[in-house]
Amino acid sequence: KPHVLEYSVKKDETQAIYDLLRILGVEMGFVDARVDDTGIKFFLEGNTFTTQLNNNSNLDFYESYELLSTIFSSGMLSENIHKAFVESESSDCVIENQLDVLGFPVLRAYCVREHFKQNFGTYFSQLETFNSYWQNASELDREKLLGVIEMASRGGVISDKPFDMGEIRVMSGTLYYLESAFFNFDSDRNGLITNQETRTAELHFRPLIEDYMVNLGYGDNLDWAQSLFIYLLVRGAVPETNWQQFLYFVQTDIDTEIMFRFQRFSYDKVLRVFGALAYTTGNAHRNRIENFLLTQKDDLFDNLSAEEVPDCRVKENIPFCQWARLIYCNETVNEELFDWMKNAQLLLFPFEAWENNPETTVRNAMINMSSIFRGNAVYSTQCSFPELEPTKTWYQWAADGLDNTWNGTETEKGVWESLEEGWNNLSDFFNGED
Repeated sequence: KPHVLEYSVKKDETQAIYDLLRILGVEMGFVDARVDDTGIKFFLEGNTFTTQLNNNSNLDFYESYELLSTIFSSGMLSENIHKAFVESESSDCVIENQLDVLGFPVLRAYCVREHFKQNFGTYFSQLETFNSYWQNASELDREKLLGVIEMASRGGVISDKPFDMGEIRVMSGTLYYLESAFFNFDSDRNGLITNQETRTAELHFRPLIEDYMVNLGYGDNLDWAQSLFIYLLVRGAVPETNWQQFLYFVQTDIDTEIMFRFQRFSYDKVLRVFGALAYTTGNAHRNRIENFLLTQKDDLFDNLSAEEVPDCRVKENIPFCQWARLIYCNETVNEELFDWMKNAQLLLFPFEAWENNPETTVRNAMINMSSIFRGNAVYSTQCSFPELEPTKTWYQWAADGLDNTWNGTETEKGVWESLEEGWNNLSDFFNGED
């Protein structure tokens, strides 16, 4: 009989275990009922962001134990952060009589941001790499970091929707994972990932990048994974609108090699990757919702004609339950969602408009639902319908300003200028000299 330390599980087994525990966890209030793929996420995070550095096809006891410790620590910290909002006598952060899916009071967005500006460094001072970055960062860099952290926790957008405990947990977990990444790969402890450290990190994160590419439909081009890894770090964005520049990376291997050799990746640059992935994943999620409505709208509303609300805790091939999971709706609001969707059918999908131009009709319906869900006290916290028309975010500001990264400013060299200098040192490069 294997010793407990020898046990391990595969990705699909991890999800199956989670599925067995999910209903109990939802009813006891420690599982976020808006999502149902936590088992897979647990596997990927344990395999990728623990100090075991296995990153193989199994999640072993040590990885699981370390990940659970991290989740527990960041979770307790998140509760303390939330408690500070609730107990502050001078704060109007708490929205009365509105609880999130975990039973915690929800918090006004502007208040959370202002509070974090003042206290974020204190909350995470125990994280050595983050603390060093925060203490030396300018006020502008601190605000940009907070913007990227918010993006990473809220589906890639900055939103005025109230904050809930689940989002604060994601913020905390993201910083813990970043600290783990620097612990694993910043071998000289100088606060930068450079040269061979970058190569080692790329090899470790390649399965995660490949999995990400497959999920976004780029699975036929997994040879691009190394270049995409470097692109993410340098640009802080996924090349959705600038494939020409990305293809320059892919088609000229020497450029990727120079990126490995000459770039210095600091805490804020690595953090931007989380924001970029959240932004792209959010876009992919919005596309999945739109495609679902385009292809299954009739089945969905046929299903809504039933007299009884289906029990979506049981995984069955029911269009309404597929829809509820797609928009991350907590099962406890199924009845309310069921009735609302039934009554709103003609409003969301006018028959004539649907017949004449389904793509435009679905897009308009998405915009209307996004606004309704964000403005509803229950739906805004018990579901996660994506925001479709956010105002300009720190991410977009950063993306717009990334030309400075490549072309430089009056006081700093850009990537291309550094590359030009690199060409003059190619003989040293190929001889392996620094």
